[in-house]
Amino acid sequence: MLHPPSSACKGEVAMETLWQDLKFGVRALLKNPAFTAVAVVTLALGIGVNSTVFSMVNAYLFRPLPVKDPDQLVVLATRDSSFEVPYEMSYPNYQDLRDRTEVFSDVIATSNEVFNMTADGQSERTFAQLVTGNYFSMLGVDAAAGRTFTTEEGGVPGAQPVVVLSYAYWQQRFAGQESAIGRTLKLNNIPFTIIGVAPQSFTGTMLVLTFDIYIPLGMQDRLHPKSAGWFAKRSNTGLNVLARLKPGVSVGQARVAVDVLASQLQQEYPETNKATRFALELETHSRPVISIAENVPRIAGVFMALVAFVLLIACANVANLMLARAMARQKEIAIDLALGASRARIIRLFLTESIVLALAGGAIGWLLSYWAIDWLANIRLSTDAPIRFSIEPDWRVQVFSLGIAVLTGLISGVFPAFQSSRPDLNESLKEGGRSSAASGRHRIRSLLVVGQVAVSLLVLICAGLFIQSAKNAEKMDIGFRTENLSMASMDPEAQGYDEARGRQFYKQLTDRVGTLPGVIGVCVASNTPLGFSNSIDDVYFEGRAAGREEEDRTTIFSNIVGNGYFQTMGIAVLRGREFTERDDESSPKVAIVNETMARRYWPDQEALGKRFALKREGPYLEIVGVGRDGKYVFLGEDPRAFFYIPFGQNYRGDMTLFLHNAGDDATALAGVRQVVRELDPELPLYDVKTMKSHLRDGLALLFVRLGARLATAFGLLGLVLAVVGVYGVVSYAVSQRIHEIGIRMALGASGSDVLKLVVGQGLILTLAGVAIGLVASLTVTRVMTSLLYGVSATDPLTFGVISMLLAGVAVAASFIPARRALKVDPMVALRYE
Repeated sequence: MLHPPSSACKGEVAMETLWQDLKFGVRALLKNPAFTAVAVVTLALGIGVNSTVFSMVNAYLFRPLPVKDPDQLVVLATRDSSFEVPYEMSYPNYQDLRDRTEVFSDVIATSNEVFNMTADGQSERTFAQLVTGNYFSMLGVDAAAGRTFTTEEGGVPGAQPVVVLSYAYWQQRFAGQESAIGRTLKLNNIPFTIIGVAPQSFTGTMLVLTFDIYIPLGMQDRLHPKSAGWFAKRSNTGLNVLARLKPGVSVGQARVAVDVLASQLQQEYPETNKATRFALELETHSRPVISIAENVPRIAGVFMALVAFVLLIACANVANLMLARAMARQKEIAIDLALGASRARIIRLFLTESIVLALAGGAIGWLLSYWAIDWLANIRLSTDAPIRFSIEPDWRVQVFSLGIAVLTGLISGVFPAFQSSRPDLNESLKEGGRSSAASGRHRIRSLLVVGQVAVSLLVLICAGLFIQSAKNAEKMDIGFRTENLSMASMDPEAQGYDEARGRQFYKQLTDRVGTLPGVIGVCVASNTPLGFSNSIDDVYFEGRAAGREEEDRTTIFSNIVGNGYFQTMGIAVLRGREFTERDDESSPKVAIVNETMARRYWPDQEALGKRFALKREGPYLEIVGVGRDGKYVFLGEDPRAFFYIPFGQNYRGDMTLFLHNAGDDATALAGVRQVVRELDPELPLYDVKTMKSHLRDGLALLFVRLGARLATAFGLLGLVLAVVGVYGVVSYAVSQRIHEIGIRMALGASGSDVLKLVVGQGLILTLAGVAIGLVASLTVTRVMTSLLYGVSATDPLTFGVISMLLAGVAVAASFIPARRALKVDPMVALRYE
């Protein structure tokens, strides 16, 4: 008596069957190396671009910080009704969030600084992060050598002059020697003791920044004596705040708690907190910084969608290849079915082959993505800031790549598998018989090509919009000069200069640089337009500005500029005057505002002569000029209020020299270096570059240009795959219609008639795909509106040119099989089976 197999036996049988299918699939693919190579390369390209883009998205949206329980971390920032984005926090507000809420187990604050570091007789600029004493303990980060800060260190202003080195800086500057612990280095000529080294995996809490050293926040006053007491003032912001939620506390509960605290602070400190609330987001939702974090998912979504479309085109191509291969194997499949093989078995065999192809393509695509990731990680911005692109793939990327490889195999194999599993046995088993299913499969292949063309058109149109946007961005009127303008930054204060000596240095610097050959204009400013740092100030209007009856304070971007700034930068002063030598410490305070500020706060009035203060208690600044609007923070920003105050009345140590010259930029910058060496051989220059380089490789245009390049690569890849699909279908159709073509030629059809017949088929497929693609593009591209500069998401020129390009290239691909059809010998064709 036969007994049913046990579950263990069933499992063994299933594994054995799977193993047999794999071996059979590999053997079948190896027997047809040309087909296998084309399919694997096609899938490798599609999977590779997806893995590359997901690696970037994962690095900046999903991968947690290498700290204890990173999912509990939230970012806190100031949100003001007078300012459109969240920004840094004041120290007193940080203390209240730390001490007066019950939803956080701990809260830390950090500030990013640059110092002149001297050790072993060598000086260099060092990027540091000033941190509260509980920084490392809250994050759960232990020292790789020595120790980290205690929670008490940094709590007393000016006390505990100690530092913790980053692991990379320890290796670079001190050769990883244990003896570095306990040694002394000088920051801005103040001695600090090295007490420890951070672990190698920890590079700080700022996702795109790395730091050389960590310093207790309490040392701020000693390192910057002029700004002593800065953090004690509730109106002074500048801290990045990170908190750890208590176990069981949700983000929603934490938001309610900080809203309650904000309301209490508004009542307790109406002068500074009247319009202040707090923004709270998960750390992973606040990248790279909370002020622009809401735009990042949209950008990531657009590029993930583009590469997903490319993958769909690749899948359709492989599906077409497999359908063509299945036609050649229909007799073999019919025999298997006639001998008792089930339809499910045939489907499983085809899916196994497609998954094997996809896994092979995934392996090659993974290698391609590593090359692309390495290229992206080595991008360097035109700045000395410690910006990093850390895109190392982790297990998420590996799982994603494996998942899309398997999914790709299923997508590309499912149609061929189902179609091939139901042949007409009678027709297929006849010698030379052509199955009636062939026409059905050809229709499916044609539909796949139409889909390829449609998706390819969508990707190409997106790429075209990005390219047009990048070109427009480079030509955009940003309100200041970009040609023959160079810059170099310096910080005499970090060399121990007091204000008097610093003023003298900058006066001598601008005077001497102004006499260099070819120099047209020279000036200094605290911030570079569209740069990495910006200044914002609370502004109190004399009286109350029109339209702002509920309060007399607002927050506005500003810049400290020297004499000649507007002329050197090419910014027109529309009314009033520029700053002059007379605008010094002994003269009445003055300011220049831009058009938007004048129009917004003094509508239907003349802004000249109006006054505002940067502190509630004054003094008031009188507006002496109205300058032309420009771009200040983001290239795509709406017109924003902005004002300038004179360097002569507002000294600051770290400044940037701007130089307008009539000659070669490199020669002009060499002259600046020489002048600085003559004034102070030990003063380092940094961020030495041209304005064009600053815009092209800085924050302003870098990501626009990078996005255009990536979109172009995806678009071209999609175009190639779509054209290959059109060629494959038309070529296959020609091979199936040789008999028909022979009859037509025997009956007197001309070569042009045959060309029309063959190319017409390619044209029909292409036009159908273009029509569908245009409809899809009109819908999809609307989500890109906020990412484009100077071009509509439905730009008719881009849509028209791309459509004609794709149609022309695809139809051209049809000429190759059409020319082959012209060479058919009618007598041979009439005997063709």
